[in-house]
Amino acid sequence: FMVGDVKQSIYRFRLARPEIFMEKYKTYAPDGEREQRIDLHKNFRSRREVLQSVNYFFRKLMGEDLGGIAYDEAAALYAGAQFPETEEGQETEILLVEKDGKTWEMEETEQNDRELEALAIAQRILKLVGNQQILDKETGALRPAEFGDIAVLLRTATGWAETFSEVFASKGIPSYTASRTGYFSAREVVTVLNILRVCDNPLQDLPLTGVLYSPVVGCTSQELALIREKNEKELLFSSVLRYHEENREEQSPEKRVLWEKLDRFLSFLEETRELCTYTPVHQVILQILERTGYGNYARAMPDGEQRSANLQMLV
Repeated sequence: FMVGDVKQSIYRFRLARPEIFMEKYKTYAPDGEREQRIDLHKNFRSRREVLQSVNYFFRKLMGEDLGGIAYDEAAALYAGAQFPETEEGQETEILLVEKDGKTWEMEETEQNDRELEALAIAQRILKLVGNQQILDKETGALRPAEFGDIAVLLRTATGWAETFSEVFASKGIPSYTASRTGYFSAREVVTVLNILRVCDNPLQDLPLTGVLYSPVVGCTSQELALIREKNEKELLFSSVLRYHEENREEQSPEKRVLWEKLDRFLSFLEETRELCTYTPVHQVILQILERTGYGNYARAMPDGEQRSANLQMLV
């Protein structure tokens, strides 16, 4: 059997060619005796109103000359799931932002198109939360919408996700982004991933430097220089072990404080590396956050709700 989706083929991922799919599509009939085409056109994620709007636009836009498929009744999406009706009804909205108009309550500051769009969506979200009734998946009953019920889909996350997050934060809307660059470059995510990298292989200088300099260990730039002062060419982990061994009896306050930091870190590293051998990675992350207190630290930082959500997403 063959499986395909011409609506995905139009993006040309991995050299996809829609005409190949359409050739196979037209070769077989839905009621064939020996070979049969089975059309999977039901959608189980969206309400009927959403699908009707999508079908309306794509019937106007997509044809065999654009996308390689005629968006007819056979290509349309149909609701496969039932959702309860609400008093407000469900309608698809198009929000238009007039840059020089007064349609939205824009601040008296210069804002680019991305910020204006993010602001319009933020204002709509604030009106929905607490007022719009949605279906609770766990209870099966209707309840007021919460921030966590809302997703914003962007054509591209690059450059946009960061802007939306900043605008949302300015309006008191907690959010996290699933963009590859924005999410994985967040300080709290980088710190936890560096800990995992060091647990996997402590001989990696860059991740180890990040962990030592992070709040998890708390080394200063001067302390890192002290660790490396005897041999700058050796691996950083070797320098850490050497400093820890040579300064075990050190009494000077400066070096004693650094030794204690490294002593706690090496004990933590040994225990966590042993834990990794028989524990699923998500449980290892939870143990790291609990043992180091880094989860609480992230919540106490500016944009703490965002950072906490990032760590929860990592788990």
